[in-house]
Amino acid sequence: MCDECAGTPDPGRRNLLRGLLAGTAGATLAATGLGAAAQAAPAEAGWPRRSSAGVRFRWLGVAGWELSFDGRRVLIDPYLSRFRYTTAAGALDPSAPLTTNLQQLAPVIDDPAPVELILLTHGHWDHMADVPHLMKALHRKDKNTPRVTGTETHRCLLTALGVDPGRMIDVRGGEYLDFKGFTVRGFRSLHGTGATYQYFAPGTHRTPPPAPTTIGELVEGGTLAYRLDVGDRLSAVFIGTAAFIENELAGQHPDVAVLSLTGGTTYQFVERALVTLGRPRFVVPSHHDRMDTPLGTPGIDPQLLRDFRAVVARISPRSTVLEPDGHLGTFTL
Repeated sequence: MCDECAGTPDPGRRNLLRGLLAGTAGATLAATGLGAAAQAAPAEAGWPRRSSAGVRFRWLGVAGWELSFDGRRVLIDPYLSRFRYTTAAGALDPSAPLTTNLQQLAPVIDDPAPVELILLTHGHWDHMADVPHLMKALHRKDKNTPRVTGTETHRCLLTALGVDPGRMIDVRGGEYLDFKGFTVRGFRSLHGTGATYQYFAPGTHRTPPPAPTTIGELVEGGTLAYRLDVGDRLSAVFIGTAAFIENELAGQHPDVAVLSLTGGTTYQFVERALVTLGRPRFVVPSHHDRMDTPLGTPGIDPQLLRDFRAVVARISPRSTVLEPDGHLGTFTL
């Protein structure tokens, strides 16, 4: 979940986000378009030339991503409904009702390429709320896909929301799963804390609860990070909140790191993530938009992206920052 989500983005959240990107003074990069970043920067950064891996990334908003390759799709934290979650005063409202916006889910549902897997990093509404509907709408009975990965708590919550537990894959951290053409590794991780150093909606379940109806009932339920490899062509690590466990991700060295810029009180999250992951070739900002605006209106703070680029330039100067061109923006690596 976005740790300072009440009325995002506001000056308070911008300050917290900039605090997350500590020490950026004197190291600013001019923002460039996605095409320039994707095509020119690798050679400029001194990386060896590489052929395209043929993997398309599409940003679904918030922490949601769609990876397409070889006629297959994998979703990570797909949340497109973007319903209001605050009070009239802008405070986070745990009693806000869960809502499904079918029109905004259409870009994922209407694509004919099959979705084989959904990777869930944690149980908060802005990661899980749309998963039950997507599991139903995208279901292929012949292959019983898509499947969804998550913790025991996530399985209990999804079961309560009507998902067949037979299509769920429990992940505890340490798994290395082979899906015949791509692999997924699961890692124990952490959720970021807010301005008061507390977690939003913590909690776990061992058995399915009554069906959740509000955002506060979708508890975190543990947090995971993932690495997805498409053969030996491309590897990407996804961190769904602004925190992680260094010992879990040390030595991974992915080609791509997708990092959440949700603010909070984690010390130098971006800097530490870049170093731990071996200063990846490509770095992608995520979870940095407003979460209650219509799909297509991300409301991203441009200064946040400038600060993010500056941190990457300072800590990992050979890395290329790839910024999605708004909601549903794509790039292919």
